[in-house]
Parts: sequence; structure tokens; C-alpha cells
Amino acid sequence: MDEALLKLVKEMRSYFSGFEGFKRNGYIFPSLSKGFDYPIGGHTPVRWMEELAEYNGLPHITYHGLRHSYVCYLSSKLGLTVYEVADRIGDTVAVVLEHYYQFFNQSKIDVANKITDKTDENIISLFEDDDD
Repeated sequence: MDEALLKLVKEMRSYFSGFEGFKRNGYIFPSLSKGFDYPIGGHTPVRWMEELAEYNGLPHITYHGLRHSYVCYLSSKLGLTVYEVADRIGDTVAVVLEHYYQFFNQSKIDVANKITDKTDENIISLFEDDDD
């Protein structure tokens, strides 16, 4: 868990500590209708996502869509390896490669292009005249 998530968990715990029935070792997101012994309902986060998108004038995206975008960001923009991405999203390397292989193939192409560009520069410099 990174520091930002740990801070969020502590804030949630602090917020809920004022509620009757709060349990320190209970759910981070408890059911407010059933109590702290139950997790938040499965549809509640979906409803939050829909309301958030509507409020901000954004298109609706599912949690799977967010996960897909996150994996794309981690691999394409941050350059994380398939092992690092699998660890970050809590999945196996095999599952990540099965579902998101295209992101890692693009990373391989980008690396090959960088190597080729640098190699071309080095070859050209071998033939340049040093007297210029």
C-alpha cells in the first residue's frame, strides 16, 4: 500500500469513527444501511461512478474500463514491466498478459525503436568527418 492510499484509509477510519457501531478492525467501506459488520453494497460504487461521471459531464466508464486504462497507463506511460503491473493490480503475470498483452507488445516496439534510433546515430557518427 502506498502512502497516499494509507492516508486515505486513515481518513476513512477517522471519518467513520464518529458513527455508532464503528469497529476499528471493520470494513474500510462499510454498509451504512446494514452497519459496520457488512461491506458496502456491490452496486453502490457503480452508482457513485455514474453520478460522478454525470456531474462532471463525462462518459460512463465501468470498473473494468478503469482497470484497462490503468494498466495501459502503467505499461505505456510509466514503462512498468508486466511483473510490476501484475503486482500493482493484484493479478498474475499470466492473467495480465492474457488480457493486456497489446500494451506490452507496444512497449517492446518502442524499446526497439529507441535502440534503432540510437544505433543509427552511433553509426552515422562513425562516418562523420572530425575535421569539420
